[in-house]
Amino acid sequence: MCVFKSLKLILRCVFSLSFMSTLALVACTQNEPYQPREGEGTLTIYLNPIRLDYLLPGGQFKVSGQGLISEATYQVSLDLNQSTGITRIPLELVEVQDSLIVRWPVDQALNTAVGPALGSILVEASLRGFTGSARTEWSADLQHVLNPELLQLSPLVSPQTLSLVQGNGFLKEGEGTSILNLSGQFFDANGQSQVLELSEPLTAHSNSNEQNSNLMSDRSQRRWLPHPRYFGILGGRFEGTATITNNSVGGLRISEPILVSFELSEPFISFVSPSSVSRGQRLIIEGGGLVDLLDGNEVGITMLTFNGILTPESEQDPIEYQDLRLPLRHESGSRISSAFEPEFNSSCESLDLGGVPGALDGYLSATVFWRDQEVTTTPHPVSITIAPSKQVVYLSFLPAFTDSLRLFGLRNLSARVIDEIIAVVRRDYAGVNLELRTTPPNDFELYSIVEIGGPDPNAQSLFGLDNTTGLDFCNQRLDDNLAGRNAESGNSYGGVFVESFLSLSPSLNDDPSTLADPLFDEVFLPLMNSPAQQSDLEGPRVEQVLKGIRMLGHLVGNTLTHEIGHSLGLPVVPGCGSYHNAAGPRQIMDCGRDRPFIERAGLDPAGPPQWTAENFEYLQKILPL
Repeated sequence: MCVFKSLKLILRCVFSLSFMSTLALVACTQNEPYQPREGEGTLTIYLNPIRLDYLLPGGQFKVSGQGLISEATYQVSLDLNQSTGITRIPLELVEVQDSLIVRWPVDQALNTAVGPALGSILVEASLRGFTGSARTEWSADLQHVLNPELLQLSPLVSPQTLSLVQGNGFLKEGEGTSILNLSGQFFDANGQSQVLELSEPLTAHSNSNEQNSNLMSDRSQRRWLPHPRYFGILGGRFEGTATITNNSVGGLRISEPILVSFELSEPFISFVSPSSVSRGQRLIIEGGGLVDLLDGNEVGITMLTFNGILTPESEQDPIEYQDLRLPLRHESGSRISSAFEPEFNSSCESLDLGGVPGALDGYLSATVFWRDQEVTTTPHPVSITIAPSKQVVYLSFLPAFTDSLRLFGLRNLSARVIDEIIAVVRRDYAGVNLELRTTPPNDFELYSIVEIGGPDPNAQSLFGLDNTTGLDFCNQRLDDNLAGRNAESGNSYGGVFVESFLSLSPSLNDDPSTLADPLFDEVFLPLMNSPAQQSDLEGPRVEQVLKGIRMLGHLVGNTLTHEIGHSLGLPVVPGCGSYHNAAGPRQIMDCGRDRPFIERAGLDPAGPPQWTAENFEYLQKILPL
């Protein structure tokens, strides 16, 4: 048995037997560079042609295509056709995702003649011994500076709410800054006027604070932010002139002035969505002038209040809420969100908003404060459904997980392994309102995270660990984080650790664990000796490869099910310590030593692991469909 730093780890880990010989083997494997087999050493890349309008010093552009892998290392260069011949110019790599964002270097740009230019982009890639390259056509109009033109401003604006500016020649990211200059008079809601001079940088972002790719590629539209320091929040009207200044490395240019006028509205709510929400889910409130600012000693805030009635789905009496202050997340002056966070009693019941499913009818109001000004919006009618509690779980498959699949011979089929893992967890939670995601949710404010990695960072050969704080009975916390360190559980790391499953091999360990099984070697040793390829899914090895995918998918997936169960507050009836059931056949929440290999690997002829009756009844109560 391994030595634990805390009793809590003994109680809550799935498995904790040492296998030093395996760890030595793994460490040795990790320190050796991966050697591809013959014919496998090439990364295949295809690039799309690149046609740019203007390109200024420091400007960025996208290199897209197929076969670009975020984990790879890239060198990108431009072979520029000049009268003296071809000049190779290294480009700065800004970002790597499914495409490459590169920057036109300032010094080189300022020393290059302006005007239309032709050339080609060369991309060279490397990834753990694999290499590849590709070339594509490139053209751009090289300039040092652009002359801006202003056409019009939106006739209606709101405080701290991005407003549309139309024109031509706006600068893109990296090229410099385009600035709106206003000069004139502002007439407030009380009829008082003041001379106003301001300069505000333009942005290509939308009101939801999300980058708009169309705006980023378009030089004819930008947005500006009417700041309350100039206009307040009470509403009014501006009349005067406006210009655009382009401030770039290559120089300064100012547009011709135009006459402008616009109305400034008070804060308002215009739309609430979605029509059905559960606790922890984001209720989106859209409008304008919803200020949230800390500007020196000046503070602007928005508060959200609900008045109305909930009619429960059950036969219980309606619940009335008066001047209920809701939690608020500020995204922009035009968009805020709220999430219901009810507290439950010992019977997992709550009368707080979000704790009882039913029909919610009433009004939402926002009260906005800036300096000595205060505005409460016109109450906005709300009619939504409060849905039963849902647990959203974000499964974060770390790069270490993908890399560690090499040790099982399945690195090249990582997507298939992940699909199998997810299928196992979904099967286990059938009948329960739990949803798995593989990307961070943007529709839920509260969701749990489970990391699936490679080696156990606790150095205790654990299959998995719920390192969250205490037993969360009633699943009061929707945002448990089974990832990283947790000081309250002995600085242990949470998650699932795929390399620890190597301990199930009798032949790879001088002192195999009591759970080791020859079936592990029968399936995985051939794959370790000759790693699986995509072509094996249709060739003579297909049965062997699919067995490996199914077996590893069940080993990891069943462990995920178990650790998520802990985070939901299981078990209901402890038996094997405080955090596991009393031993029984095929029980998901049993202690690690009570769960044999064939059960974990999905090979038990009696069927997959199951919840005890008490545990399943509890899950259906806290997460009903």
